[in-house]
Amino acid sequence: MNSVTGFPRSMQMCGLGPQFTQKEWDIVMSIPRSQEIRTLAYQEWLALQDPIHDNSIWRWYLSYLHGSGVSPLYKPQALPQPPPP
Repeated sequence: MNSVTGFPRSMQMCGLGPQFTQKEWDIVMSIPRSQEIRTLAYQEWLALQDPIHDNSIWRWYLSYLHGSGVSPLYKPQALPQPPPP
């Protein structure tokens, strides 16, 4: 996590910013991610497992980002949608 913004570094490494769109997320998830990004995303995800982070929106995204799967862009709604804030 970036200690200044609270935005996950692994997501920054994928080209995302704090105000990314669903389309940008879908594009990131359609491209294989490096082991470095996946490992960092997993570490960031683990760091958010404490109950004090139960309302962190990043936890959901990191759980998908650290996986090895990709979702083709041609499938509408290919990924589960994030929980509402």
